[in-house]
Amino acid sequence: MNDEDFEIIYSPLEQPFTQAGHTLEICIYKSEGSSWALEIIDAGGTSTVWDQQFDTDQEALDVALQAISEDGIEAFLTPAEDNATS
Repeated sequence: MNDEDFEIIYSPLEQPFTQAGHTLEICIYKSEGSSWALEIIDAGGTSTVWDQQFDTDQEALDVALQAISEDGIEAFLTPAEDNATS
């Protein structure tokens, strides 16, 4: 398969998530015929990617929001961003 043949499908559920003055980008995407991937990117460009694949984009979004709720937004920030003043 050539790079030209590889098309990424982005979920309409992708969204920014802001809390305590910090914004994360929740990215949900897949290639044709595959499961959904989940990635959270902080403002500094550091990403957290799940090894787990998801059957639906809604399932991926639910897992992202649950992880942020349980672990706190700080768990997804680079140390420099976490210590920055807002």
